[in-house]
Amino acid sequence: MKTGFQPYGRVSSRGDLRRGVGWNLWVAAFMVVPVICLLVVLYEFLYLQEYAASGVAVNDPVKEHDVHLRSTQKMDSPSGPQLTELRSVVNGRKTIILVANYRDSTRCSEMLRSIFDNAVAPDDIKISIYDQIYPTKKELPCSEEFCKLVEEQLCRRSQIMSSQIDAANATGPTSARYEAGKAVTDEDFCMTVDSHLIFVTDWDEKIIAQWDSLENPNAIISVYPKPMAYRKQHDDQLYLYVHVAY
Repeated sequence: MKTGFQPYGRVSSRGDLRRGVGWNLWVAAFMVVPVICLLVVLYEFLYLQEYAASGVAVNDPVKEHDVHLRSTQKMDSPSGPQLTELRSVVNGRKTIILVANYRDSTRCSEMLRSIFDNAVAPDDIKISIYDQIYPTKKELPCSEEFCKLVEEQLCRRSQIMSSQIDAANATGPTSARYEAGKAVTDEDFCMTVDSHLIFVTDWDEKIIAQWDSLENPNAIISVYPKPMAYRKQHDDQLYLYVHVAY
């Protein structure tokens, strides 16, 4: 028999040894895992007991935490541009308002009155109106209706430029706004509006303050007016939505 030869009837004990080691590892794992879980549960239980005993959960409700958080956020992170100080922002800057009026001179005249009466600096405002009316039906231009409404000495004719065509030849609001825009010269601001809006108190100061707060010379302020019924309930609000264009 050669050295190192193992006869067929002999069985090695290495397999039993490996099986024994594997079994011991499984037993150890099953014993250790429950102990770890028990320690975690015990720690959480003791921590919660200490928290409850301190009285924080009772004396400091969730609502107070929420109020404090929101107030802190308001102070630390302003939600939008900060308005510049009013009463000085107009500072001689001129605004021209372009109006496309299609057979709406009565309401257009009421709008002109609100523009001048509610402005902080009415002398710095110019208005260009393109009237599309039926003269044969005795329809008057917006500026004439305005002068009838407020009387001649108050109608600021020198600040209003007006041109007109017969309504039968009107080609839509886009071309009318284009015609009104021909009056723009060296004004600081230009505003295009419909012929039936009502301007809020101090509108010029407020809207210029919003524009200044953006600190962007290319900014455009777009206004979507609220219904008049809403304005009667919230007269102190300015209904502006600001969009910045580059």
